[in-house]
Amino acid sequence: MKFKNKHEEYTEAEFLELMREIFKENVAKTDDRLDVLLEYFKKITEHPEGTDLIL
Repeated sequence: MKFKNKHEEYTEAEFLELMREIFKENVAKTDDRLDVLLEYFKKITEHPEGTDLIL
């Protein structure tokens, strides 16, 4: 997956792919990749609730 600078640059399908990747990594043996994805999510969404948006 190629990371983009803002969530507005994602198509709906690409953003859903990012979300699926986050959920997949949430059950992985380590949190290394998950940590990167969550930090990236916070960066591109710029939402004050950050990763709390993900339920």
